[in-house]
Amino acid sequence: MEKVNANWPRLKLAYAIIVVISLALFFLVNKDWVTGLALALILICSILLAVDVFAQKRAIIYTEQIRLIKS
Repeated sequence: MEKVNANWPRLKLAYAIIVVISLALFFLVNKDWVTGLALALILICSILLAVDVFAQKRAIIYTEQIRLIKS
């Protein structure tokens, strides 16, 4: 479980980078398919980022409870 908890910061950073790149594409490229792709990526990554924030908090509590049971 520690490996999973160690990956949260990397995942959140990756989602944030994708959102920033998508925002840049949305505002800088004037093609319909790029606009649609950028909006889809922004929506998906924003939802994943929000879900992962809550999942990280719960995973930390879960990991602590496992440590207490093992001790």
